[in-house]
Amino acid sequence: MSRNIEDIIPPSRRESFSSRSRDVAEKTSEFLSGKRKEASRKQLPKKKFAYTPAVIALAVIVVSIGTLLLFSGARVEIVPKSNTAPLSAKLTASASSTSVLPFSLITIDKRAVQYISATTTKTVSSVATGELTIYNTRSASLHLIIKTRFKTLNGLVFYLRKPVTIPAGHGVVPGTITVAVYASEPGSKYNIKSSFFSVPGLANTSLANKIYGKSKHSMIGGASGVIPIVSNAEKSQARTVLKKALAQSLLKSISSKVPSGYTFLPNAATTTYTTLPSVLATSTTHKIGVQEEAKITAILFPTPSLAKNIVSEIVSTYDGVSPVYIQDPQRLTLTPLGAFPNTKTKSFKFMLSGQVTIVWFVNKASIAAAIAGKSHQEAQTIVSALPSVKKAYLVLHPFWINTFPKDPSKIDVTVSKPQ
Repeated sequence: MSRNIEDIIPPSRRESFSSRSRDVAEKTSEFLSGKRKEASRKQLPKKKFAYTPAVIALAVIVVSIGTLLLFSGARVEIVPKSNTAPLSAKLTASASSTSVLPFSLITIDKRAVQYISATTTKTVSSVATGELTIYNTRSASLHLIIKTRFKTLNGLVFYLRKPVTIPAGHGVVPGTITVAVYASEPGSKYNIKSSFFSVPGLANTSLANKIYGKSKHSMIGGASGVIPIVSNAEKSQARTVLKKALAQSLLKSISSKVPSGYTFLPNAATTTYTTLPSVLATSTTHKIGVQEEAKITAILFPTPSLAKNIVSEIVSTYDGVSPVYIQDPQRLTLTPLGAFPNTKTKSFKFMLSGQVTIVWFVNKASIAAAIAGKSHQEAQTIVSALPSVKKAYLVLHPFWINTFPKDPSKIDVTVSKPQ
């Protein structure tokens, strides 16, 4: 016969064990129920209003509006009126500054030397020669006779080649004249650089400090004794090289000295060369210095006057008043119709040819002032009607603004390249 655990446990103990089992089961059930409720509370938080998305959206709107206002403004881009055409015109310029096409001259001179090794020697005796400028600070002219002496601070004496009259000074501007001089004796010691000269004959008189001389270039050609020499062929070759170098240097110098508001055209210059006596480099090197001097004279035209004369030749409807300028004057070529002008020339005729682009000048400040406070449509009408404007692009920011600022300084006007 099979038996279970209740057959073994006495009845009194069996009832106690059963009661304890029920208590454990109930407590276990309560514990698990509490855990489930706690887990349920953690999984289902209390409902709240969704503030975060609304705040973010509001911030985006505020930042967007602020950005639009920050970058707000008015901008006008102008494409200027222009005209490109071939030019072949005969023009006349005048030395008068009040003429329709005035011209002025600018002159620069330079010297260059190239040293050549000597192939033979010879005995010579020659004096140094050169030029100096005499200054007269008094209010009356002064006549100087031939062989008037001029002395350097080192006591070297040079003579005046011919009599001259020094013009009177005017106020603080002295009268001047450039003259030829030669050394009082042979020798290389007279081959001096630019110097100051006094007039010994006027010493201890009231004119001593009012008449003086200055040399711009060195005195050259002074020699005495046996000196090295080079062949004429070598000298000629050296002078060819010097002339080419001087021409390039002078043209570059002229271009850099053109004043603002003036135009220097290609071929509007002439260069003259002067062969100077050769000089001895040193007494020990046996080299001869071949020297050349060059002077360039260039014609300058006031840029506005030149442009107006050119546009009158290619645009029949030009009013003669609107300001214009030449976009690339270096594409034009000037050809003199006669002698090249000098300081005494009153008028100068020439041919001007080449492909030319004339551009109408745009006054940005005037445009900004004209459209200040105007609506977009009004401003567009005003700008488009200007004779200097080919196209105009007007932009206002933000997009809902339709009126230009009343302050012209807040309107950005730019001019693009001609089309």
